[in-house]
Amino acid sequence: MFQGIRGKIIYNYLFLILISMLVVGVSLIWMLQNYLLDNLDQNMTNQGRLIADVVSEEVSLGNYDKVQEKVIQLASDLNLRITIVLKDGRVIGDSESDPDSMENHKNRIEISQALQKQVGIDKRMSSTTEIDTMYVAVPIINQGEVLGAARIGLPLQEINRTFLKVRGFMFIGILIATLIAILISLKLAKGFTEPIASISRGARKIAAGDLTTRVYSGLRDEIGELGLAINDMTKTLQQHIEEISQEKSRLENILATIASGVIMLDKFGFIRVVNPAAEEMFGINALIAEGKQNVEVIRNFGLNQEIENCILQEKFIEYEFTLYFPEERVLQCYLAPFYRDKKIAGITIVFHDITKIRKVEQMRADFVANASHELRTPLTVIKGYSETLLHGALDDREHAEKFITIIDHEADRLQRLVEELLNLSHLESRRQDPLEESADLLAIIPNVGEELKPRLLDKAIFLDLDLPKGLPHVNANPDRFKQILVNLLDNAIKYSPQGSRVQVTIQEEEKTVKILVKDTGMGIPAKDLPRIFERFYRVDKARSRQMGGFGLGLSIVKHMVENMGGTIGVESEENKGSTFWFTLLKKHN
Repeated sequence: MFQGIRGKIIYNYLFLILISMLVVGVSLIWMLQNYLLDNLDQNMTNQGRLIADVVSEEVSLGNYDKVQEKVIQLASDLNLRITIVLKDGRVIGDSESDPDSMENHKNRIEISQALQKQVGIDKRMSSTTEIDTMYVAVPIINQGEVLGAARIGLPLQEINRTFLKVRGFMFIGILIATLIAILISLKLAKGFTEPIASISRGARKIAAGDLTTRVYSGLRDEIGELGLAINDMTKTLQQHIEEISQEKSRLENILATIASGVIMLDKFGFIRVVNPAAEEMFGINALIAEGKQNVEVIRNFGLNQEIENCILQEKFIEYEFTLYFPEERVLQCYLAPFYRDKKIAGITIVFHDITKIRKVEQMRADFVANASHELRTPLTVIKGYSETLLHGALDDREHAEKFITIIDHEADRLQRLVEELLNLSHLESRRQDPLEESADLLAIIPNVGEELKPRLLDKAIFLDLDLPKGLPHVNANPDRFKQILVNLLDNAIKYSPQGSRVQVTIQEEEKTVKILVKDTGMGIPAKDLPRIFERFYRVDKARSRQMGGFGLGLSIVKHMVENMGGTIGVESEENKGSTFWFTLLKKHN
């Protein structure tokens, strides 16, 4: 109901009152109960002795009938239950029951004590009346001899009712005192706690972020001074938070927008900051990663080892490694410790994705090596045969013509290689706008089939054209499209066995047209599929050279398709054939 200082004042005050009232009440009840019981014991003892004196003579003479008569008369006068018991425990008189029908009372506690010349007292439920009863027994003595005991019994119902009334009055008194105490404590506590409550409400608003709030400071006492101090602190805090927020916002913007990954760890290796670039690099979620050990999040033994070295040795470290999950990347990272109070507080790791750089470097190296190799072969042949001619073979006309024919063939091969390199370089450096031209596939594809008919007949290969009717035009240069299709069909014929089938299929999609060239040749191993469109890359180098290929055709095809806004791909299974496909955008009139 009440919280804070006001509640404590009220509750403590009420607690003290209640404890005091309970102690006083319990003490009074206990004292009153003891007084009443002691007084009752004394009265009943006196009455018992009087009864013992009255029946003593008749008991000694054995006039038990007269004893019963006197017992009934005395019980009626005193409003008590009276029982006369002989020394052997036999009941010879009782005011409420037939003595002859009553059991032996020698073992009753009060009777046993009375037969020993003591006053016997006991409280229990009567076996006859089944009412809580207080019993007092005194000895019946004649000429110094104990003849028996006179016992009186008094039901405790009235006493219990009296005790219940006292307890009820006490409870009502405590309740009234409590209500009065609440009213008094409320009035006293309100004047003391209202300023504190006002300060508390203002402080909660400040804690919730409302730094424009000012708390109560009207009184010129300790509470008023506290309010002034809180107001001054809030103003200063507001200024500092605004400065920190601006700096934090700038830092978050930088971390969120830079392409480099950033991870910050404390000196124990727990991750504290992960920016979006690092999330993407490592395939992690910043909310889940932050607060965990670096070894739980960063799955790279070498990097974790360098993190440990940086923390322990407190030195700048540059490290390059390959990350294989969620995708293969080459990352270059810089690890640097940062300090707080001249002690290392953690390290900052900056990651740069240099996968493309390393790939370009590798492709450049491969290109130089492959181009050098392809150029060296015809040049070596030309050089060899020309030197042979210069050293006298010119005089041998038959051999001279053969050598010159070979030199001419190798020069043509060298010219084709240079032209393909120039063509590829042109395609890579310039993108053609596909929207300016259109191509009719249904007209071009059959013509390509006719042009390649001699090659098809030479290997007895059947060309199956699956061309749907009413196919729309596509955004493509007709000559380039023809060159693409010739290149793919030439490869399909080249690597298909004698008497097999090559199929060209067209599938119309929502926005594109998909052209598929399928053969039943040797297929392409799965490990070679990702690199099949690279320059100079050949699956079977020996066979490709034997067939006169340079490994540039598919790379040229890929660039042509992409320059026209399409995509290209391949599906293949070794020894079961390959399907090369590419898509082109539909032409919208």
